[in-house]
Amino acid sequence: NGIHAIGNGLRDAAKAGMEYNVEQDRMKTVWTALTTEAPKDGKTLVNFINDMAQHSIYAAGTIDRMAQSFYHVHSSVKETKDWTTAFVRLGSTLHMSNDQLAEAGEQFSKIVAGGKANAEDMSVMINRFPMFGEALQKATGKSMKQLYEMSAKGKLTAKEFTEALDYLSNKYKNSTEEAMTSFTGMSMYIKQRWSVLWGEVTQEGFKGSKKLSEDLRDILSDKMIAKYAEILGDALGTVMRGVVGILNYIGQHKDTIVDLTGNLIKIVALIGETVWQTFGDFLKII
Repeated sequence: NGIHAIGNGLRDAAKAGMEYNVEQDRMKTVWTALTTEAPKDGKTLVNFINDMAQHSIYAAGTIDRMAQSFYHVHSSVKETKDWTTAFVRLGSTLHMSNDQLAEAGEQFSKIVAGGKANAEDMSVMINRFPMFGEALQKATGKSMKQLYEMSAKGKLTAKEFTEALDYLSNKYKNSTEEAMTSFTGMSMYIKQRWSVLWGEVTQEGFKGSKKLSEDLRDILSDKMIAKYAEILGDALGTVMRGVVGILNYIGQHKDTIVDLTGNLIKIVALIGETVWQTFGDFLKII
């Protein structure tokens, strides 16, 4: 049982490592595509995401999701870094799960991209981060009642939201480090760093798998599919020409074939009768 458990543990670890490598490969590819007009941005943000994951309780995949949503707002590296850092600090303060934090970040990016915030947007952010209401009051100098009235009239802008986020980021600037001192935080950190460790261990295996996938992609490319279709078409054409030739021959010599078939049947029947007659005579002798 002990050996079996070790084997299962190693398989799970290797799987986590391969998944981490796949995630890293996808992340680099996506950021390259997103930043074609500013290639340095992509490299900078990939390094930033991995560094942030290395020093927080959140996985690179979670930080990547938020960073992508933030970058889409204004294509600003500084803005992306600032907002991502702020959300990691807020999430760390409350020990939010990876999914909860990523969803909150995506919600914030939608609000900011729209330029205006309604009452529902404000409620969503306050439900996610109870301290957000206080931050909005600090940023605007308004009470919660006044803020809801402003949002109902469309007077609450994205600017107030970003100012509130800046306030909270500064207020909880030490929460990222502090989160790693709690049992929950340490568990989250160990889990995501464990994947990184095994990602390094399985790196060569991943490279081999990716090379195999590239080869299969090339084999199944449109150009190669057309070539295979041509080869198969020629082969099938040859077979069909042979079949048609046989059918034509049968059509032209059907009478002879019918006579021959009839004679063959008679011969087979005669042989059968002779065999059974001989077998009967043998039984009579016995």
